[in-house]
Amino acid sequence: MNLKPWEFNPTKGSNRRLDIQSLRAIAVILVVGFHSGLPIPGGFVGVDIFFVISGFVITSILLRENKRYGRISWRRFYLKRFKRLAPALALVITVILISSVFLLSPSGTQQIVAQTGIGAILLGANLVIPQTTGGYFDPLGDTNPLLHTWSLSVEEQFYLFFPLIFVLGWLLSRERSRVPVLILLMSCLAVISFGLALTGSSGLSFPGSNVLLGFYSPLTRAWEFAAGALLVLVLSYVKLSPGKVTLTVTGILGILAVAASLFLITPGTPFPGFWTLAPVFGVVLILFAGSWENRLSLSLSTGPLPKLGDISYSLYLWHWPAIVFSSLIWPGNGVAIAGAVLVSLALAVSSYHLVERPFQLVQTRRLKDWITIASVTVLMPLAAASALLLANHEGWWSKEVKSFQIATTEWHIGLENGCDTRDPLGLSSVDCHWNPTGLGPPIYLLGDSNADHFSEGVILAGEALDRPTVISSTNSCPFITGALLDLDKGGRSDKSCAQYVEGSIDFLMAASPGTVIISNTNSYWASSRFEFGPTPENVSSDPNIKVSRFESELSLTAKTLMSGGHTVILVQTVPKWDGRTEWDPSECDLLSVRRGDCSATQSLSNAQNATSSVRTAVAAAASNSGASVWDPGQDICPAGICSTDGPGFYRYKDNTHLSVPQAEALAPTIAVLLNMAGLDSQKALR
Repeated sequence: MNLKPWEFNPTKGSNRRLDIQSLRAIAVILVVGFHSGLPIPGGFVGVDIFFVISGFVITSILLRENKRYGRISWRRFYLKRFKRLAPALALVITVILISSVFLLSPSGTQQIVAQTGIGAILLGANLVIPQTTGGYFDPLGDTNPLLHTWSLSVEEQFYLFFPLIFVLGWLLSRERSRVPVLILLMSCLAVISFGLALTGSSGLSFPGSNVLLGFYSPLTRAWEFAAGALLVLVLSYVKLSPGKVTLTVTGILGILAVAASLFLITPGTPFPGFWTLAPVFGVVLILFAGSWENRLSLSLSTGPLPKLGDISYSLYLWHWPAIVFSSLIWPGNGVAIAGAVLVSLALAVSSYHLVERPFQLVQTRRLKDWITIASVTVLMPLAAASALLLANHEGWWSKEVKSFQIATTEWHIGLENGCDTRDPLGLSSVDCHWNPTGLGPPIYLLGDSNADHFSEGVILAGEALDRPTVISSTNSCPFITGALLDLDKGGRSDKSCAQYVEGSIDFLMAASPGTVIISNTNSYWASSRFEFGPTPENVSSDPNIKVSRFESELSLTAKTLMSGGHTVILVQTVPKWDGRTEWDPSECDLLSVRRGDCSATQSLSNAQNATSSVRTAVAAAASNSGASVWDPGQDICPAGICSTDGPGFYRYKDNTHLSVPQAEALAPTIAVLLNMAGLDSQKALR
């Protein structure tokens, strides 16, 4: 065959490049290794390797078809993509949804998987996952067995819109100038997309920025596909005859770049962004070197890697669900994870030979046949997902399950109404006032999510006392003066948090005097993830130093507010389940919830000892400033015993936050607390 360099294949008589199959194998090995917990912190860049390969291969296919037939059949193009991807994906989604009935919790995880499944089969998992599961490295992601489908949706969106560039190039050029025009258009796409990736990784935030510029966005990933496509276009237009030494050096540099990215890039690296250049251009160099016959291309074209590359798509589909399910059944068991990888390998081989490959070989040209095949393929997972959503909506027709779901999935009223915002008090466009016509002094509930989980109790107490209530909570932002740095977010100072606190204090100093309730979690001071200090230049990660500074800043915050005429109540952290005693509702499967086995107990003293240094600091800050202290532990843990189960309801939403029913049950205590703080009340809660 008279092939171009970019069509080279050491196995003569085929357009199929075995070195590319080996690259696919390497990519899936990296992803599986990363998900298995191997010490390759940047193993997730295997997905980026897939993206570059897809851009290269798809562009090669389109150019070959245009050369052979003088045109491109888009019907044939999309049909091949459907046969390649949809059947195996539909099978995996359906199997995972059915398995989720028995292995996942009705506490939101079953619903999330069902929603992700619908998104995945409709080419939009990357749009669903940020709204349901959160970030790729967030804890909730470890319980979503379809999390990995985000990359498949990005790739499918690429297949959907990428040909438009070719159509535009064809319309804007004559036959001789088509490739240069395509190079220009592809370069513009790459530059714009990479610019968006840099913008997103810089931390710029605005409404919708996470969807448009975040980890899952196709806009910040398009340049990776374009990099592979540009290589094909340039090789097809420019006549090159590089020597074997040049090719060898280029290939080695590419391999080194990919290898370096495995350790230079970590889950904490802003991604995609500048560092994504390493794996992307590393793969481009390897593909370039492999486009001529040389030692690298031949070595990548032999051995077991090409065979593994053949099943790489099926292996990618099966490995993550197997790891998630094994981790839920045998948490923290490395042997179980290794076994899950072997099981996923067996499933991948079976799926490839029984589903993926047979569908690729189907040759029927009847439109009616393909409409039937496509309908069954799409409807099968959609039906399974819809059934799972319906069953969860009905609480699986079980009183025990419904009570569990209410406690663990219902959002607190503050968050539900949009009061979790970085806008300072008085500047938010969201109305977070309750009982605004109350005649008593106002109540202000401030803090992070550990303030929000008291929302219902504070609102009910305010209504009983005829006092207006204002709620303003901010996730991962303690309401105290000072500078907080999150090392998981690049160690940048959380300026929006500082502005929220300072702006809210300024508002309160000019507002009607009332009672300010401040509640924050203890995790900032105990976790090595955060650094804290009076200024961004004077922060520390040492727990003892952080607690000492926390005490000083909390005391200063309380004193400032009290000088404005307010009464201040500092809230001790509620007993939690993230220390020596573990409880996580996401790990409670359906059968255990129905049996009433999903519960845990611990002594109040053990729970308090786990946070003793922070509790001491809160008490000291109250003593120094003259503020009051409320310890909700006595009400949550009657007789000194903490239990996730309450009298007819679950006390906790998750392992660190109270449930809505528990917050409502605290209303009488909060009303008494407000009276004891020395403020007048119009009514007494009976």
